[in-house]
Amino acid sequence: MFSNRLPPPKHSQGRVSTALSSDRVEPAILTDQIAKNVKLDDFIPKRQSNFELSVPLPTKAEIQECTARTKSYIQRLVNAKLANSNNRASSRYVTETHQAPANLLLNNSHHIEVVSKQMDPLLPRFVGKKARKVVAPTENDEVVPVLHMDGSNDRGEADPNEWKIPAAVSNWKNPNGYTVALERRVGKALDNENNTINDGFMKLSEALENADKKARQEIRSKMELKRLAMEQEMLAKESKLKELSQRARYHNGTPQTGAIVKPKKQTSTVARLKELAYSQGRDVSEKIILGAAKRSEQPDLQYDSRFFTRGANASAKRHEDQVYDNPLFVQQDIESIYKTNYEKLDEAVNVKSEGASGSHGPIQFTKAESDDKSDNYGA
Repeated sequence: MFSNRLPPPKHSQGRVSTALSSDRVEPAILTDQIAKNVKLDDFIPKRQSNFELSVPLPTKAEIQECTARTKSYIQRLVNAKLANSNNRASSRYVTETHQAPANLLLNNSHHIEVVSKQMDPLLPRFVGKKARKVVAPTENDEVVPVLHMDGSNDRGEADPNEWKIPAAVSNWKNPNGYTVALERRVGKALDNENNTINDGFMKLSEALENADKKARQEIRSKMELKRLAMEQEMLAKESKLKELSQRARYHNGTPQTGAIVKPKKQTSTVARLKELAYSQGRDVSEKIILGAAKRSEQPDLQYDSRFFTRGANASAKRHEDQVYDNPLFVQQDIESIYKTNYEKLDEAVNVKSEGASGSHGPIQFTKAESDDKSDNYGA
């Protein structure tokens, strides 16, 4: 491929080659484009040979002169292009007449001016042109080898049988998908009837079976030893617990034999209060205990308590930001005055205080009730 900016290449004899020529293309000889008297010193910059060289800058007059000269040259080129595009010498007139019915007297003929299409004057010169391609033949054409058999491509019956590979299905179980040699496959066993399988396969199967049995026996023995060790450990723990319980009975003075200890009866709240008062040295009557233990049966309020809490200032003007006239939980505070807090009462009963002696309140005497059961606390 040669550039269209360069002169056409020439043969060694000086003749210009063409695209249609079948002659061999030689490298291009560009004798016209090579300078005659060219030296190496011409390529060395002047500042490198003379460092004290000073080149004066152009003056304003020189710059204006160069600008005007360049502008005039470009203007002449543009005017020439525009003059060629505005040329109407190639235009012509054509008269066109339409056919109309005979009863209509109409003048349907009109003139048409045909003008050549105007082209852009600033388009590049080589748009749409393709450079000529010259393909030079190689000097030494190597012979392409032929990679096929001589003769016909027909194959006989022996060729497929040679390349046939049977499926990898063994004569024994193969769940893991191990590869099997071609001689040991089922498909080849029919062809090779004379081949006999050695006794190694039978020995291998017996060895695998014996190894499996041995492994199972070892696992079973290990599990049995583990179970025995756990049983011995449990027996040792039980004996240790028995020894500790016997020591505790000996120190506490309880009978060492297996005596049956009766569980304590669940005492009521009244009995617990009486026991607590007796342990603290206070004589409390049963009425007070029953009044403290008995739940107050007060009916729920069925009226609005705000009617009784507003007072004399009910009609007084309140602040605009004060939406409510009473606190939110005022009703709960009022009810808590007359109701017993049973949680605090149970906590006080369960706590056993020591060293509290003497009476802390007035003593009230009540009439003794005739009962067969004796009072354990002397009340």
